Amino acid sequence: MKARLASTILFAAAAATVVIATATRVPPDWKLAGVEAPAERPPLSPDAWFSGKFAAATEPWIARKFGFRGFAIRLAHQLDWELFGNLPSPGGTAIDVGRDHWLYEHTYIRHYVRRYGMPQEDADAFAARMADLRVRLAARGVALVVCLSPSKPAVYPEFLLERDRPPAKNMAKIPARDTLAAALERAEVPLVDCTTLLREWKEVGSPALFPRNGTHWNALAAQRCLAEIWRLAAIDAPGLPRLPPLAGFKMAPPLQTDSDLSALYNMVRYPYAEDAQPYPHLLSSANGVDARPSRHRAKVLGVGDSFSFQLADAMGRSDAVAEFRLLYYNKADYRFVWKEGERPRENDAARARLGAIDPATFNLDAAITDGGYNLVIVELNDVFARQCAWGFANPN
Repeated sequence: MKARLASTILFAAAAATVVIATATRVPPDWKLAGVEAPAERPPLSPDAWFSGKFAAATEPWIARKFGFRGFAIRLAHQLDWELFGNLPSPGGTAIDVGRDHWLYEHTYIRHYVRRYGMPQEDADAFAARMADLRVRLAARGVALVVCLSPSKPAVYPEFLLERDRPPAKNMAKIPARDTLAAALERAEVPLVDCTTLLREWKEVGSPALFPRNGTHWNALAAQRCLAEIWRLAAIDAPGLPRLPPLAGFKMAPPLQTDSDLSALYNMVRYPYAEDAQPYPHLLSSANGVDARPSRHRAKVLGVGDSFSFQLADAMGRSDAVAEFRLLYYNKADYRFVWKEGERPRENDAARARLGAIDPATFNLDAAITDGGYNLVIVELNDVFARQCAWGFANPN
């Protein structure tokens, strides 16, 4: 009798805790990674109540809002892994597990395997557009650099399972990235081909340039590629401040993007997600580089995909950039601003978002004049080469 009473009291206390947490969000729940559509509170009306529509709509809303939902999901995923070896479904992002538990986003594997091409005329038209933009900008002392960022399978194919490797017939195909790179080089557009660079650095014994658990390049790779961008930019914009040179690296805990794939498993602890990553060590005014007053720090305008966020981190830690405005997929507007002496390890992209832009009405010349930018970076990942910067700098 006492045992039954005790169990009843415990159950009632647990239920009350969940109800209170659902109503007040106290204590705060464990956040889940990934993107979920917002759960909207169902509207209450006499018709909705008596027809049963309110009850039908309330059930999924409560399921998304009940207290400790995040903790319960993570705990269930952890137990499924520990007891049965099953990794949870990551939701909207398909993940392939390679050798040594290397994780790859399936989209990037698909592009690597199928080696999608692009029409030569499209590549030539984009290159001509970038060449014209370079001339217009250089006349104003502003540099343009195109950065073709790499995909993980293209740099680290050795960790792919055999089923995820390109068949021999596909290896003869010319991928869009190669076609675009060749067209840009013919048009004499400053180009940083990051896939080629990362492969070369890897061959000479560089530490890892992609994390095992993430889809994006790590801090060291982005910092080294930013240095290449800066070197080319100085040709057309000699007034750019000096970028602090890379003095080496140190192994450090992973940044959020270093585990952006394993985080989607939403487990309590994924055992392979704690790999230390090579974190760039830059020289500074305190150890050999001349200090620069804030009026000489650069302002950068860029268009790009999610790989541009690691370039933003690299700019911020350099202390040579005062502002980076990013036209994300040429649709969303982000603005990263750093005070002199501020060197964040990682930026808060959510706080940097300003809103949306309309590519059809965006005036690039006015934006450069009003913003006082010294450098324009067009960043395209391998998988977006065919999108040709999403209409950026198209003649209106």
